[in-house]
Amino acid sequence: MGTTLLADHIRPIGLADPFGQRPAAATLRTAAESLPAPGCLALYGGWGAGKTTLLRDLYEGWAPGRRVWFDPWLYERRQDVLTPLLTAIVEATTEQHRGEKANEIRKKAGALLRVLATLTAQAVWGRLVGGDWSKALEKLDPVKDGREALAKLGQVHDAVRHARDRFRELVEVVCPAPTDRLLICLDDLDRCLPASVVQLIEAVKLLLCGADSYTFAGDGPAVQCRAVFVFALDRQIVGEAIRDQYPKASLYTGENYLEKIFDLSLEAPPITQVQIKDFVHHQLDEAERGRLARAFSVRGQLDVGDGLSQVLATGAFANPRVTVRILNRIKLLLADEARVDQLGAALDNATMAKRFLAWVAGVERYRTFRHFFRRASTEELRLLGEHCRGRLDAYASQSPREATAEIVEFIHTPGFLGFAQAVASDTFDFAAQRTSLDEWSPGQPLSTLTQFDDLLRRAGL
Repeated sequence: MGTTLLADHIRPIGLADPFGQRPAAATLRTAAESLPAPGCLALYGGWGAGKTTLLRDLYEGWAPGRRVWFDPWLYERRQDVLTPLLTAIVEATTEQHRGEKANEIRKKAGALLRVLATLTAQAVWGRLVGGDWSKALEKLDPVKDGREALAKLGQVHDAVRHARDRFRELVEVVCPAPTDRLLICLDDLDRCLPASVVQLIEAVKLLLCGADSYTFAGDGPAVQCRAVFVFALDRQIVGEAIRDQYPKASLYTGENYLEKIFDLSLEAPPITQVQIKDFVHHQLDEAERGRLARAFSVRGQLDVGDGLSQVLATGAFANPRVTVRILNRIKLLLADEARVDQLGAALDNATMAKRFLAWVAGVERYRTFRHFFRRASTEELRLLGEHCRGRLDAYASQSPREATAEIVEFIHTPGFLGFAQAVASDTFDFAAQRTSLDEWSPGQPLSTLTQFDDLLRRAGL
């Protein structure tokens, strides 16, 4: 029996806009075209929220030769991330140009690289984008070193200004018409280490897109650097990175930092239950939909499409990449006819069927919790329940006992609380949900999380 799994990097079957991103894509394009240049634009969204799809739509619709796609995580182990970025700019812009113009682009990029090399040689670049200035200042003798320090500071300012000028000149060669602008899309920042994310953002803003990225030609209007950077990133990850980068700056929160860095921020849109139901219908063939109904319809008590879409539309799972991966797991679960019949017999009420579907989804989304649930002591499971109830009820009369780092991580993971409610209800009695692994056997009702997980493990899932 053939089963076709889905890839999260291609358009799903039968749907041009499966998760309602078309209006957001139009907004993103308008913003990139209209934002005063030079500019930095943030496209926020959690892991798998569809940021890459939106960014790719923007990139594909931009004029060839004036668009750049850069994946910084490929180069994050390098101390210098700007050189790979400039290389990507040269390669992308010279694809559409030959001869003299391509040589001029390479010449301007080389001039900029020489300025950056000067900064690096002076050991200034690293301090500008992430060093500890306080230690250097502690060793500074105001009388002996003051004059030299001021001279070096002037050198730094000049080098930064020159770098901005050289980048503006490079952009002018690529975009000679006053209405043209260079689009630079930076994706996959979620894969980068937090410090690398901060380094890249600060490097772009400081050297390439700062306030000095324009000059005045005599008494005429300002000549601006017509470049727009669009970053696709997770707000939570960047916020944590900022706190790690500046631990002593108590008032320097991630939010006000980002306000200073980005000129405009947009959000990847959430997906709805209706969109998920439509998506599931199109991605399952007729045979798979039949097996899904046999396994989970519970003698007509549960509309499987509604039940599955309700589970996938919760905050824990409602993003495009997670939805695709969960659906692949369900496809594999239903690929065996005998297992479909076992499920149909073992899930004897609609509530239990939805709980089982939530566990299947959680196994994909919260893999670490699955292993914790299997090995944790009864006391640890009770402590997890206490903290889940405490998070749910802000006015709880008793504060939960001190939690382990593992439990703290679970309860602060986005969407985990909704998943925990779906599989264990508001009581969060995980201890009662764990039973002996050999208690369940085919033909018996499924009722506990251990039994749910046992069935999946027997299926290799």
